Amino acid sequence: MTTVHLNDEFMIDTQPRSWDGTILMEHLLDRLIPRTDQEQLNVHTLWALLLTHPELLGNRPLFGERLQTAVAVLMDHNDLSPLTRRELSDVSYAARAAQR
Repeated sequence: MTTVHLNDEFMIDTQPRSWDGTILMEHLLDRLIPRTDQEQLNVHTLWALLLTHPELLGNRPLFGERLQTAVAVLMDHNDLSPLTRRELSDVSYAARAAQR
């Protein structure tokens, strides 16, 4: 998406596949940092993004490499919720599968 939205009402009418997710992926990769207030939200958003746009990892190998590094750092921290750990595990699996 190249347009700026001032609220989230646009999400009701926007189909997930109508945009490629590249900008959001880059944004999230820069923010996968342990022990931040948005840590769980960023992981969940990344997980959901890969569910709707699995080709992001296959089309851009550098995303997968960066993702594997970030997931490894995050998984080293014990303060993750069980849900966040599971989503990180799913994301890691997707990144490894895309590199095959």
